[in-house]
Amino acid sequence: MRDYKYYIFDFDGTLFDTVESLAIVYRRGFEAVGIPMSEGEAAIHMHHSLKETAEKKGLKPEDAPVFVKAIMDAIDTPECIAPIKAFPETIEVLETLKNKGKVMAVVSGNSSDHIRNVFAHHDFPSYFDCIVGVTDVKNGKPHPEPLLVAMERLGVKDKKDAIYIGDSLQDIECADAAGIDSVLIDRTNSYPSFSREKITTLAVLLKSGDRKS
Repeated sequence: MRDYKYYIFDFDGTLFDTVESLAIVYRRGFEAVGIPMSEGEAAIHMHHSLKETAEKKGLKPEDAPVFVKAIMDAIDTPECIAPIKAFPETIEVLETLKNKGKVMAVVSGNSSDHIRNVFAHHDFPSYFDCIVGVTDVKNGKPHPEPLLVAMERLGVKDKKDAIYIGDSLQDIECADAAGIDSVLIDRTNSYPSFSREKITTLAVLLKSGDRKS
């Protein structure tokens, strides 16, 4: 993997382990409209947008406002914030990249306010020059808008200088649509047939020059 100037990260499943938290959030949202959801389902659906998940679970359009409100009411409660943890290598990788003068951002399907709340709750150091969440754009991932907004805020002039790291195929689609490189972080081999650049830990980002991008 070659060296980049700009490193843009997804949040859930990439920088932080949010499975336990999202299981609670998704159950609260779907239970509010009478649709059951198991923890296993929540772990799968966390890789998709809320809109896509709602469609797959058969959410009726008229129930959408109740569903969204339940999700938003739950996501920043202490019960849902507390179990969120940075992956073991996250801080070391970000610290090293920052010390190397890299410019970093977060682009997430979650809201930027929620991400900031998580950082504040865990006293997480400030590594990022911008955070772009689903509430900051008209079109969420896999549409390229979130990445394009982030790159504009970062001042990216050459897209070859930027890479997006995410844990879902929609992250890869988003990067492709935005015209930048990407790498899939697949910690649990959820995508065994994925044939492009794939890593199991963020620590690989520090081994520039070991592999082709």
